[in-house]
Amino acid sequence: MKPVMLKLAGLHSFREAQTVDFEKLGEAGLFGIFGPTGSGKSTVLDAVTLALYGLVERAGGRNQGIVNHAEERVLVEFTFELADPEGIKRYRVERVYKRTGENTVAAANSRLVEYTGGAEIVLAEKSRVTDAVVEILGLSADDFTRAVVLPQGKFAEFLSLKPRDRRQMLQRLFGLQDYGDRFISKLKNRLNLAKIEKENILGEKEGLGEASDQAVTAALEKLGEAREIVRQAGLKKERLGVLHGEMQQVWNWQSELEGVMNALQKQDTRQTEINLIEKKLELGSRAERVAPYLTEEQRDSEAYDKSEADLEYSRSQLDGAVLLAGEAGEKLRAAEALRQSRESLLLEQRSQLIRAEKLEPDCLLLQEQLKIITDEGNSKIGEKKNLAENLEKLTIDKRELEEKLEHIRVQLKNCFVEPDRRRQVANALTALKNYRNAQKEAEHWERITRDKEQELNKAAGLKRAAEGTLLQRKGMLQEALVREKAILEHCPEQGEEINSAVQELERLRSRAENYIRCSREMNDAGAEVLRRRGEYATLALLAREAAGQLALITGQLGEAGKATGRLQAALEEGRNRDMARHLAQSLQQGKPCPVCGSIVHPAPVPGDGVEGLRSLEIELRHARDAEVRWQQEYVRTQRLETAAATKARNAADILGEAEKSLTGKEELAGLAGEKVPRVWAGLQEEDIAAELAAREAVLQQHRRALLEWERESRESKQQLEDKQKVHQAASLELVRAEEMAKGAAHALEESRRRMNTLAGERAVLFAVLDSVRGDMAPHEIEDVQKEIEVRDARSADVDRQREDVESRLAVLLGEIESHAARRNGLLVEISGLREKTEALKQQLAEKESELAAITGGWPATTVKGEVEKKLRDLQQREQEARRADKGAVRERGLREQKLAAATSSLEAARQNLVESREKLCSMLEKTGFADGGQAAAALLDEPIRESMAAEVQNFREQRQNLIRQSSQLENCLQGRKLTPEEWQELQDNFAVSRREYDGGLLELGAVEKEYTRTVANNNRWKVLEARLLELVDLQGRLELLEKLFRGNAFVEYLAEEQLGNVALDASVRLGRITGYRYALEVDSEGGFVMRDDGNGGVKRPVSTLSGGEIFITSLSLALALSAQLQLKGRYPLEFFFLDEGFGTLDPELLETVMTALEQLRQEHLTIGIISHVPELKNRMPRRLVVQPAQLSGDGSRLTFEMA
Repeated sequence: MKPVMLKLAGLHSFREAQTVDFEKLGEAGLFGIFGPTGSGKSTVLDAVTLALYGLVERAGGRNQGIVNHAEERVLVEFTFELADPEGIKRYRVERVYKRTGENTVAAANSRLVEYTGGAEIVLAEKSRVTDAVVEILGLSADDFTRAVVLPQGKFAEFLSLKPRDRRQMLQRLFGLQDYGDRFISKLKNRLNLAKIEKENILGEKEGLGEASDQAVTAALEKLGEAREIVRQAGLKKERLGVLHGEMQQVWNWQSELEGVMNALQKQDTRQTEINLIEKKLELGSRAERVAPYLTEEQRDSEAYDKSEADLEYSRSQLDGAVLLAGEAGEKLRAAEALRQSRESLLLEQRSQLIRAEKLEPDCLLLQEQLKIITDEGNSKIGEKKNLAENLEKLTIDKRELEEKLEHIRVQLKNCFVEPDRRRQVANALTALKNYRNAQKEAEHWERITRDKEQELNKAAGLKRAAEGTLLQRKGMLQEALVREKAILEHCPEQGEEINSAVQELERLRSRAENYIRCSREMNDAGAEVLRRRGEYATLALLAREAAGQLALITGQLGEAGKATGRLQAALEEGRNRDMARHLAQSLQQGKPCPVCGSIVHPAPVPGDGVEGLRSLEIELRHARDAEVRWQQEYVRTQRLETAAATKARNAADILGEAEKSLTGKEELAGLAGEKVPRVWAGLQEEDIAAELAAREAVLQQHRRALLEWERESRESKQQLEDKQKVHQAASLELVRAEEMAKGAAHALEESRRRMNTLAGERAVLFAVLDSVRGDMAPHEIEDVQKEIEVRDARSADVDRQREDVESRLAVLLGEIESHAARRNGLLVEISGLREKTEALKQQLAEKESELAAITGGWPATTVKGEVEKKLRDLQQREQEARRADKGAVRERGLREQKLAAATSSLEAARQNLVESREKLCSMLEKTGFADGGQAAAALLDEPIRESMAAEVQNFREQRQNLIRQSSQLENCLQGRKLTPEEWQELQDNFAVSRREYDGGLLELGAVEKEYTRTVANNNRWKVLEARLLELVDLQGRLELLEKLFRGNAFVEYLAEEQLGNVALDASVRLGRITGYRYALEVDSEGGFVMRDDGNGGVKRPVSTLSGGEIFITSLSLALALSAQLQLKGRYPLEFFFLDEGFGTLDPELLETVMTALEQLRQEHLTIGIISHVPELKNRMPRRLVVQPAQLSGDGSRLTFEMA
């Protein structure tokens, strides 16, 4: 994770929007945020945690009290990147909070955005943003402030956590819990699956039943017997089936012939009925000619009757209209007279009522004013009464407070301490504390002096060891230099020539391969052209042969069609003669002929007989079969001819493409041949490859020699570099040991000097104590001081009571004075209100009297409305009468016009009726009907007429079909007959054979199924037995694993291992910072202990560390944790923030810490610190300076600086 940009506004001391460009700020890998105390340095980190997790560690309620006092909202935007293996991913978190109270805020808007391909994708909004951030980073807010961004108060938390809490934190940071859960889940799932599969196998084995090899053999024998039974039954069924099929056809033809003969007999009985239907059809045809005239006469008669009715109706309507017009005139004259008599009186009343409407608001206003003044007077009287009561109560309270104040003054006098005594005790207490502090410091420096002596001895030993190591490393470095010089002197001189020759050989090889490929493609293209030419010649010959064959078959097909036509005509003529013969045979003397109706039959037509027709039918069938065969042959040959022609055309196109391709390949081969040596032009591929291999072998020999020298040179250089590094490390170790010895000697001298100085100071301080304590023993000084403090506390308490009573008494006196003044003012106000009341009452009485005289006590608006309504009713009544009179006159004119039109229509209808009746009589005479009723009775509806005609037509066609069917069925039977008993016996025998065969098949199926099941069960039993043995072994091993990893032991083990790795890395960093004096270890309980190597390896708990020691230890732990942490196990942590502790370091340790931080810039980790220490600011390559808020109202501001 790497920060990119931060924007904040309205947060704590910041008002205007400020932006932090972390890419620019972190260019050097190390930066600092500096500013005075309270300027807002820590707010920068607060903005980061607020954007990511919606909380500020220092704020109550996690995000309360964060808004600047002069702003109404907080805005934070944080952009960061994750170094995913698939590429950099960039995200932006935005949050806006609005003030809801003095110290409370509410989220107004939140969202998480991902930059993808230049676009922004919103991943989450509002309350889901925090969960999405945790999902992306894999860190909770607490983990983030313990391992990544360490605000004030959080720096040393990881060091002081309980072992269990620390392991749980590591589990979350490194995702160990998920790993452990997945492992245990997989183990349990595999064990459960193994158990379930084992139970299933046992159940399946039990359900298989008998599955032995003997059972398989018995089932196979039973299967052979069943197959033999089915074979015998099948032969019998097939034999009877053939016979049943032949007799089935005979029985069907025989049944059909009986049905045809019965149908012919039924038709003979319907002949009279059909003749009657034909007679009705003839009468109906004549009546159709009369139908239009009948319809016209009926229509004209109905029109004449309607015109007569319309004329009578118009006369009655005209009489009514005349009567209504007279009545409307009378009503109009009466309405005019009534309006003229009443209108003037009503107008006078309305004028007076308008005056009354103006008086009513005046009366209401006076009544309202009178009520307000009366209510105000009553209120003043009540207030005066309450003031009198309150004055009496306040006077009583005043006397009580004065008595209490006097009692408090007595108590203050008892708590008073003389100033001289107070000074004496204070001086004695100060001298006592100074003496005790000097004594403790002297004892402390005595211990330090002993420790420094041990450190000096240890440093001297380390110096001697480092000198010996440096001498040994120097000899090894000299040997490596000699070997490197010898290898360089034997360097081959032809290195560049070999590389140039290799490149030339590669170019020649590429050209040769291109030449060979082009030649091969040219030869292949030539062969392809020859092959395509042969294919085209063959396909063209086949196409010509197919065209000739098609012409021959076309002629044969025409001849076959002509022969079929001739035979078809001859057969139709023979069938007509045969039908005439059948009809002639059925004629009887005295009965009518079905064709001509004659009852005399002098010369029946003879026929050629059935044999002639059968011969023609056979010839026609043979001719049609021949025509069909020629037609099929024509279609097949035509398809072959088309396919052959298409193939020939395609072959021609392909041949053209192949010839074009050959020309191109020849050109490419010629160009490729020009780029290889001329002597290779006639060589085969094998010879060219051999030539290339020979040249390459020579080059390989030179190359191997060069590579061997390069390998030896690299090894020599690597060894030389290793020796130089070892020698340099030994030199540094000697320098470090010398510096450590000098530092230890200097520290020992300083501690001894300090110890001697403190001894003298302790004696002086004891003399001072003895001179100032007076009559107090040293052990009594603190008790006397406590007694004074108790009196002071009591005095302060009593003094606060006095101030409270005096304040209450002053307030009470002010209230008494205020109440008296208010009471006097109320008396004056009440008198003035009484005078106003009397004046208003007199005005109101005068106006109410005038109003009552006009309205009689009713509301003026109501009375005025009634008067105006009467005026409107008079005017409306006159207008309605006038409209009614006009309407009646207009209606009378319309009725007169309609009467004239009805008279004209009646005359026209009478004339039309006379003409249509004359036409009808003329048509009845022509068609032979006596009258119209007879013609109408003969008419037939269209469906009935069509049905009767169809019935006659169907009768004729059915009779011809029956005669033809009977002839065909007799030809098919050829004299064969079958009795019902014989047919039933044959059916019974065939059914029995089928049942026997079907039963055998069923039995065979059951036996085959049983055999298959037995074989399958036998195979399955063997598989199950083998799998069961495997599962028993697997279950045992899985149960053992489950017992070993029960509970959270596995995850705890991983966390402990991870903690050990972190502690080891932190110990190395701590050693670098402290000159390898301190080291960090993990005890058996999972807690941290400090190993003091400068003090003989003494181990002590972290709770005993000083402020500076806690800082450097926590810093080492935080850096080690950050270096190993990968967010979500994928994204490396690329930055680290620190906001605490630099002020507790002495200059020397601060220098060491800064050197270590500067070295960390080379570990791909950007480090940011927040401090107000000037020495740190001067060492920082990049700085972000926070300018504090101004008294003018401007908020904090950010400025970027470079060293």
